[in-house]
Amino acid sequence: MYLTEKNDFSVLKRASSADMIGVDNEIYAKGYFTGAFFQGTQGGFSPSFDYILQKEKGLISGADLSRKQDSLSGLSNLQQNKALLARMGIRQNYYLSLAGGANKYRFRFSGSYDNSKSNFIGDAYRAIQVNMRNDYEITRWLHAVADLNAVFNNQDAGTDVRSQLYGLAPYQMQLDANGNYVYDYNAFNVNTMPP
Repeated sequence: MYLTEKNDFSVLKRASSADMIGVDNEIYAKGYFTGAFFQGTQGGFSPSFDYILQKEKGLISGADLSRKQDSLSGLSNLQQNKALLARMGIRQNYYLSLAGGANKYRFRFSGSYDNSKSNFIGDAYRAIQVNMRNDYEITRWLHAVADLNAVFNNQDAGTDVRSQLYGLAPYQMQLDANGNYVYDYNAFNVNTMPP
């Protein structure tokens, strides 16, 4: 049995929420990003950019933009990611082999069981493998061999949690203010979409 600790995302030294919001503001101020890039779409940008675009369209004031970005800058999803989406990984392998027979007949049976769960929820693999070999001596010069090999596996690939976690901004939490899971971050984009 092999165990691996939960991932510690803090060792990645990712940018903080405040750092990312600062970059978003700089990108917008230099003209590398405007609301025109996302005309007619409902995705592709972060909540921080959504606030910037709301200001661009006159939906909120400069003071509102600062207040909203300040509230985002104090958030960090590191603890929620570790508590809700990571787990201790485990890998188990078991193997059994039996052999025997007599002068005219020999057999070998082997079986294995693998159970693997990665450090991310929704990612698991289980397999059972059975091998059986029978060797019959019909005459000194003629042998018959019968082999049976079977593999049964079950894989729960789920979603690619690792890639999704690395793609989330540090202020994008797994739970909302009411303690409910946030399943789709595209809903915030609706605020700035053209009619």
